[in-house]
Amino acid sequence: MNVFDCHVNRTPCKGKIEEILYKPGKFLNASFDKASEDNERNYYKIKDVNGNDIIVVQIAGLIARRIVCESNKNQELSQGEKNITRTINEIKVIRFFEAHKATPCF
Repeated sequence: MNVFDCHVNRTPCKGKIEEILYKPGKFLNASFDKASEDNERNYYKIKDVNGNDIIVVQIAGLIARRIVCESNKNQELSQGEKNITRTINEIKVIRFFEAHKATPCF
């Protein structure tokens, strides 16, 4: 991704937002390793339809500095929706699962 790409995130799975946590921080270049820890970021905990916890971490960067949260706690989401946020530089999706409930998809 570069500064000329469209910075839009889509919901990774169908589910319900259980928590949203904002962490203020710096605006380092996203290519730096420490940007994932030091930059401004937003965390979403989504409970998917199978009961798994999906953590979405959105990280601001040097150019894309604003995280505009357009979602709310307890909001129902469909996979692929564009309603989580806009104008961020990096996104990470972490899936937590129990062995008897699901298997990893990646």
